[in-house]
Amino acid sequence: MRETHPKLPEDLVADANVRVVQGELSNTAQLREAVQGGVNVVVALLGPVANNQGTPVTDGLKVLFPILKEHGIKRLLVLGTPSHKDPLAKATLKWRGLIGLIKLIGGSAYAEITGLGELTTSQPFDELEWTFFRIPFLTDGPADAPVQEGYPGDGKDGLRLSRGSLAKWVLEEVESRKWVGKSPLPVQQMMHLVIVAKWLVVLCLHLFV
Repeated sequence: MRETHPKLPEDLVADANVRVVQGELSNTAQLREAVQGGVNVVVALLGPVANNQGTPVTDGLKVLFPILKEHGIKRLLVLGTPSHKDPLAKATLKWRGLIGLIKLIGGSAYAEITGLGELTTSQPFDELEWTFFRIPFLTDGPADAPVQEGYPGDGKDGLRLSRGSLAKWVLEEVESRKWVGKSPLPVQQMMHLVIVAKWLVVLCLHLFV
């Protein structure tokens, strides 16, 4: 559900297979309208904006979640960031610094993201089969760039992910259900180690062959 049509491509809005409901997250009637018509999976790609004030997204999902349960919609994917703490994450210097910066200059963004995480991950599995996926910095890179998943601090925790790769990952997760009840960090697969290894091989060949 998007609040303004200008943010949506014209061909998407005109597609016969797409239904756009314009409204507010705080409007219960509009939320009910949005989840009607055979909806069985909900993906929430919402988050704080610059100079964020309050926690409107968290407050909106507090309204939405009971409606999903009312309509028997169990599968739920919610976007977040590594600001949400997870028992499987490690508080490395990199993430402590980035999260600290968000706390310092992000207005209420930290409260919004942590609120989203706490609200989503506290839902009983028999009511909502949630995945709270945390994203790094989004880029406009290619959609077919490989993605790896893990947790902050596990050594596979890159800082970039293309928007196209994110969309593809979300669709794959809807089908695979690999991360139900978990809070993964999908990132662009880091290739720098492979590149360094190749250069070392080339260097050794030049020196010793």
